[in-house]
Amino acid sequence: MASSPTITITKEIEDVLRRSTIRENILYLPGTLDRKLYVAVDSVLQLLGGKWKSGKVKGHVFEDDPGLRIDEALQAGELVDPVKLYQFYPTPKPLARELVRLANIQSGNIVLEPGIGNGALAAEVREDCQLCYCEIQERLRDNFALFAPHPNMHFLCPDFLDYKPGEDAAGAKWPKFHRIVANPPFTKGQAVRHANHMLNCLLPQGRLACIMDAGVLFRTDKATLAFRKRLETECDNVHFDHLPECAFKDSGTLVRTVTLVATLKK
Repeated sequence: MASSPTITITKEIEDVLRRSTIRENILYLPGTLDRKLYVAVDSVLQLLGGKWKSGKVKGHVFEDDPGLRIDEALQAGELVDPVKLYQFYPTPKPLARELVRLANIQSGNIVLEPGIGNGALAAEVREDCQLCYCEIQERLRDNFALFAPHPNMHFLCPDFLDYKPGEDAAGAKWPKFHRIVANPPFTKGQAVRHANHMLNCLLPQGRLACIMDAGVLFRTDKATLAFRKRLETECDNVHFDHLPECAFKDSGTLVRTVTLVATLKK
């Protein structure tokens, strides 16, 4: 059974956080905790953006004063883990660079990234393109309001699966795309569902370069079988390549992955 994306802040965790000391952007725990309680408190602080620093610091370091976000979490009594909720595993930089290379993006292309995440793929897309994106996590969308990893970015909608190319959006027709680069969520068949919709959003002879879980190569459920058949009938130059088993280790998962590159027929 999958673990819950919600972490409850117990009375014990609340007590530790209320007794902690904050100096500028560093939170100092109130003395030594037993191992189980420390792990629970550390999990909460990590979700809030804190990282433990040993040595001279010996505290959890945040980008700014964490007081407000800790107070809000204590009032709510729980936190949502975005990794578990959204299956958000950032694309490592070398893999992002390779996936964009496989997409073979040309000058002037309209490119889609269906879930921009932390911008790793967007940062590798050539600057003389139009880069459109979706992102379901509000905090990540807010980040791009302040810092855009690409000079010509256009937000489409939060949930990519809600995107309907050709429909009217505030007086403009939503486009299809010359290229799509993507690292979609994997669990519960999401990768196949997202990749199917990516094919719906490609222009004729458009290219998809996508990371998927390796199960797409051998699963025999109805959706996966239909997806492989669709690739066979609607696409040219379909290639699956296995990625190293530890490709996403630094992002927090050891799931086996592959890259899919496919070009839609005319």
